[in-house]
Amino acid sequence: VDPAPSVRLEKSKDVKPCVKVRNVFVAGDENGIEVRLELAEPAAVADRRQALQTETNSSTEHKNAVVWLAAIPGDLDHQLVSAARSAWASRLEDEMQADREVASFLRGERASAEGAKAAARRSLEAALAEGSFFFRGVSRAAAELGRGPMDALRGELQLAAGKIFEYLKLVPIRPSTDLAARFLEVADLSRMSADRDPLGFVTTKGGGAKVNVDHPALAEAMRAFDNRMDEAGGAGRLQGNVVQDMFLAAPYGWTKDATRYVFAALLAAKEVKFHAADGPIRGPGAKAVEVVKSTMGFAKIGVSRSQGGPSPEALLRAAERLRDMTGEAVLPLED
Repeated sequence: VDPAPSVRLEKSKDVKPCVKVRNVFVAGDENGIEVRLELAEPAAVADRRQALQTETNSSTEHKNAVVWLAAIPGDLDHQLVSAARSAWASRLEDEMQADREVASFLRGERASAEGAKAAARRSLEAALAEGSFFFRGVSRAAAELGRGPMDALRGELQLAAGKIFEYLKLVPIRPSTDLAARFLEVADLSRMSADRDPLGFVTTKGGGAKVNVDHPALAEAMRAFDNRMDEAGGAGRLQGNVVQDMFLAAPYGWTKDATRYVFAALLAAKEVKFHAADGPIRGPGAKAVEVVKSTMGFAKIGVSRSQGGPSPEALLRAAERLRDMTGEAVLPLED
């Protein structure tokens, strides 16, 4: 797997394989989708194929992993032994200090080692091309996905990644680092521009602008956040780095910049509040802008569910009544 194939999801996330043999990393990206390479004796392939149909469908361990099953080539052992023997022989003496005959022998052994390794590689590639992929109980012949083993692996990655990162489609962007800060800089939501709110979290209804907490991305973020809080035993808050890592992992795959943008919108909607060293942050403002500016800054704060306080609808009604009474525009902020 050199170079490792890569696939792109939702035009925002590049996914590479993490190839392992018996849980030992051998190639690819260690943070990528796990691909378990399994070589079986030809006579055992049929039984192993049947077992993998069940294992990959029922085992939690296999939920986000692809198994690549192939038969061991009959000549592979001979090729690998030849390569190892010639490589060992070629190191017996330094070619630069050897006489002509020994130097010629060393060059010959090195060439033999390289030739045997190339032959072993071709045997493995042919076996993998004739093998099968297993993912969540579904098997696919490698030959159906590509003309060669790497094309086949790329095709399987594309299919598996779409299911592993099933919620990536809710936040299919790679925003700039400062998007969350730029979102919170807008005090009057009616003036929110598309470049500061690319997913359209802010909506206008009845003449007033507010964050739509029913937006699929925001609703899913709150559902996952609440579940994680429950798993933590009602700890009250989650550390910012935990929040960013949670949504970076499957089934989300959101970048940390995108996650901060999502939680900036939830802060503006009064769904969450932040906990900085100098006290809680309950809504937009200079302090909120500062803590969401960077991954490191957000990692240091706590995030919790907002408790109490008027709803966005109540704030909007109050702002409208004050406007009617005073003739001046009033922002629907809690303070």
